[in-house]
Amino acid sequence: HQLDSYKQQKKELLHKGTTSITNLEGWVGHPLDPIGCLCRTFLEACRMDDEGLVLFPDSPAEPKKALYQHIPVPSSPGESYYMLALEVALLGLGQQRSMPDGLYAQDKVVRSEEQLIGLLDEMELDERLVPVLRK
Repeated sequence: HQLDSYKQQKKELLHKGTTSITNLEGWVGHPLDPIGCLCRTFLEACRMDDEGLVLFPDSPAEPKKALYQHIPVPSSPGESYYMLALEVALLGLGQQRSMPDGLYAQDKVVRSEEQLIGLLDEMELDERLVPVLRK
């Protein structure tokens, strides 16, 4: 059955450039930015306070990487908001979608993807995040 489904999707892709599982309106690049908002919200809950935060330094310095900690989700033992942030970002970036028609819309999708990749770059990989990557 899976082989038939794969063959059907391959035919659809060759004929019209999309498949039955292609989402025409993806979450990344959406005007309301649901993936970015959710990911940043989860990360904000995990952010550790910086003692030495200086808003206007006298000399330009390297921006420090944000530090995050695992904050447990009360209703879900074994999960943290940090793990959920990673999962949401990966779901958004892994979503199969077609590229929008207009140049502005395409640019918005690319910028949204770059922002999500930047958030992923801020995250330190630890042993609790590995199962999220395996899902």
